[in-house]
Amino acid sequence: MLHFEKFWKSWAICWHGKSSGRGEKRKALNDELEELKNEKRCLLKDVDAMTASANEYAEKTEKTHQLTWIAKSNSFRRSAKEKTSELKVFDEQLTAKLLQLKNCAWTACPWLRHV
Repeated sequence: MLHFEKFWKSWAICWHGKSSGRGEKRKALNDELEELKNEKRCLLKDVDAMTASANEYAEKTEKTHQLTWIAKSNSFRRSAKEKTSELKVFDEQLTAKLLQLKNCAWTACPWLRHV
């Protein structure tokens, strides 16, 4: 009967979310995940804006034949390339946080691991 009581208690804790620390850890992971997603969105907007500016400067170069515009265009393209490499790092961090969140869910309900 002791095993059944232990199982019932762990199920009730998981179901009602009243565990000591597990819910807080999950919330903290969710918060970190949302923060990473927001930063990734900002980086994507920056890359898009830089690419658009680079294209505009390249078009100005074609129309006016001034080399200063192509230098600015190339500068924006380099910056966009750097930001894209930062995006890869954010993708790796997001994947790691999602894995931590998944592991947190599995450890919270031990009987679900056998399903």
